[in-house]
Amino acid sequence: MALPLTPLAHQLAWTGPLPALSGQSAEAVRPILRHQDADLYYRERFERLGIGYYGHRPMPITPEEILPVADAEVMPSVLPFTGDDFAPAWAETRALLPAAEQATLEEGVNGLFSFTTDNMPLLGESREVRGFWVAEAVWVTHSAGVGRAMAEWLADGHCSSFDLHECDVNRFEAHQLAPEYVRTRDCQNFVEVYDIIHPLQPAEKLRPLRTSPFHARQRELGGYFLEAGGWERPQWYDANAPLLEDRDIPRPNDWAARYWSPIVGAEAQASREAVALYDMSALKRIEVAGWGAAVFLQRICTGDVDKSVGSVTYCLLLDHDGGIRSDITVARLGRDLFQVGGPEPGWSGYGSDRDSRSPRRRT
Repeated sequence: MALPLTPLAHQLAWTGPLPALSGQSAEAVRPILRHQDADLYYRERFERLGIGYYGHRPMPITPEEILPVADAEVMPSVLPFTGDDFAPAWAETRALLPAAEQATLEEGVNGLFSFTTDNMPLLGESREVRGFWVAEAVWVTHSAGVGRAMAEWLADGHCSSFDLHECDVNRFEAHQLAPEYVRTRDCQNFVEVYDIIHPLQPAEKLRPLRTSPFHARQRELGGYFLEAGGWERPQWYDANAPLLEDRDIPRPNDWAARYWSPIVGAEAQASREAVALYDMSALKRIEVAGWGAAVFLQRICTGDVDKSVGSVTYCLLLDHDGGIRSDITVARLGRDLFQVGGPEPGWSGYGSDRDSRSPRRRT
């Protein structure tokens, strides 16, 4: 089973005793400290200080390079410490925490973490092998919640405590399982693990992946492209700049205005006033066919989709408990043939993937 994750080494080191912590009998008295701008975090261990560091170069390994339990000196996930990679972290630590100037580094490890292309765990039953379940890329901060979620999912067929669609192991498309794609995106996620990512910030590498038949013309029109489901999707066209004349387009704040142009507002207004053409290639199309298709869709949709052939119904898609999963369109193409139109990945949180650059990060 192809799992889109990469084992990457993360450095953790421990100082010798610090005079400022001398005699501390509890393992940790002070809270964990995170120095986010320098990709560092700190936690106490009695009289010593633990230093975690994400600022070093990505250090991916292949699954084949992970040693068997019997051959590993400590455990398969613990690799030898590379001191040169940690040197900037130690210098920054002594500058930030004067107490550390009186200490030395005594031990360190390069510990393996699992990174995925969208920074979310891989949970659920294999699509190919019934009864084969996965719970991978689960970090310690997720562990208890994932345990509960998986227990409910295994016992009841779905999880009632959490919405797990962004963690479903089967959420990826074929292009997101390609080895180069997985390794490149996972390494970039390591680099950005402590960064504050704008929700619209696109990936810069491995693009373009998918282009519509209109792509060449869109570039001629000065299209500004972001990525949606692997597709290059134009957000606005420089050719439409004249639409700004005599229009007052509100400007958002500087953060919200990233990956934005007032042309977007002008295009939206022009669409309401006249006629516009939009490239919808990034939106999903799902065919529901066969005897009982109408009954099935009637059950999971909020709208009445059992209409005449050629009708299109805009409605909500519901989950097991009647909660809202997404907004969709349902087009009836034949007596027992329907086409369901879903949002592109990242919209309304449905099917979100690394292409949509989720702003949430593990801590």
